[in-house]
Formats: sequence, C-alpha cells, structure tokens
Amino acid sequence: MDTFGAFGQLVRGHVGGGESMSDELQVDPTELELTASRVQAVTPDLRLLSSHVQDVANGGDVLGNRDVTQAFHTFGSSWSVTFGSYADTVEAIGKAVAKAAHDYRGADEANAATLR
Repeated sequence: MDTFGAFGQLVRGHVGGGESMSDELQVDPTELELTASRVQAVTPDLRLLSSHVQDVANGGDVLGNRDVTQAFHTFGSSWSVTFGSYADTVEAIGKAVAKAAHDYRGADEANAATLR
C-alpha cells in the first residue's frame, strides 16, 4: 500500500468510516514538498554538529588531565553518536514526507484525469 492509502486508512479510522477522503482531509502536495525540503535541510547541520562534538571530545587531551580527557571523550562520543542518530531520523522523516507529497500529487493527478 502506498503512503497515501496508508494515511487515508489512518485518517478514516480516526475521523469516521464512510466519508470520502476529500471530505476528511485536504492535503496540498506543494506544502508537503516544502516541509520535506525544510526538514531535509536540517540534516547536514546535525551531521556537522555531530562532528564538532566529536572534535571537542578529542580535544580533551589539551587539558593534560587523563581523567578529564576520558570524561570529555566519553561525553563527546556519546553526544556525537546521538546527534548522528538524530540526523538519520530527520533524514528519514524528510524522505517520508517527500514520498507522501509525491503520492498525494499522483492521487490528485489521477483524480483530475478521472474528472476530465
């Protein structure tokens, strides 16, 4: 099932049974595309942040204290992985929204062709 169909089933389950999709929800594919591009634009920033946090973790050596260096490394490595994971999640969300926009646009075009 495509994203459009799955989302439609979800909405029908929450809104009520027999109405048509157009009665339940109006989706502008252009707005979804804009949202997808905005979400995807954040991914490089999160990846950059992840690398900077890792740099800070590796920079603990300059303090000269082994315990502090280890704490910097542990903390920085953990947060670097976390921001990397956030970047992956945000990227997946952006792709899902872009796919939904594509599915809605296709459904709109199919509906328009049917009405002709």
